[in-house]
Amino acid sequence: MGKRPVQKKKAPRSQTKKRYSAFKKRAQKILYEKYVLVACANCGEMKLSHHICPNCGHYGKRRAIDTGKDVVKKIKA
Repeated sequence: MGKRPVQKKKAPRSQTKKRYSAFKKRAQKILYEKYVLVACANCGEMKLSHHICPNCGHYGKRRAIDTGKDVVKKIKA
């Protein structure tokens, strides 16, 4: 393994806490932006952004999944 640099002096506690808090804020921002709920354009139910609406089956303005009664009968058969 390669040699790693060794610190010359002990880092102050405030410096360590600042570094950790900055990392924590970035991680929280990424997680918050990853799972954003938006209202469906068709039915108004809350859904994950960039996903098909589980309630009506629309993605944007087009029908992505057919959720009619015929589909349910075919699945059960």
